[in-house]
Amino acid sequence: SSIKYNLPIKIAELALEQLVKFIYNGKLSLLHENLLDIYRGSKLLELEEVIRKCEAFLEEGLNSQNVWQRFKLCQQMASNNLPKIITYIQDSWDTVTSSAEFLELTYDELESLVPKVSEKLCLSVFNSINAWVNYHEDPRKCKLVNLLKLIPLMTIPMDTLIE
Repeated sequence: SSIKYNLPIKIAELALEQLVKFIYNGKLSLLHENLLDIYRGSKLLELEEVIRKCEAFLEEGLNSQNVWQRFKLCQQMASNNLPKIITYIQDSWDTVTSSAEFLELTYDELESLVPKVSEKLCLSVFNSINAWVNYHEDPRKCKLVNLLKLIPLMTIPMDTLIE
């Protein structure tokens, strides 16, 4: 029979199990699915090594397939890794903004990500902003002007702007 403890702090049961295993044998199994719960539990229990491992997980193997999931996790964790993930997004703008997850971003998330664009990237950023607005046009079209202020429109061909 297993012993049940009534802890006054809220830690997901599976995360607590992982943290106890880590304390006893130093092993930790981090996945996208359990990272947030383990991170929150390690913050409550002040397990600095686990906190560092969770934050390192966000950067390891970062690619265009997992960048949006890790971006969201970073935000939920209020992690110091967020600037590194934002830099990755900005450096890989064409690739990462072609995904469905990009279209699901909130206005504030998108605004925080628009890179200080070079001329060669302006058209790409313009097109991705346009795609984001068109994805849910009614609630988003009022945000278009504010987003367009973030890019130098003079570098975009006039016929593209008119479309």
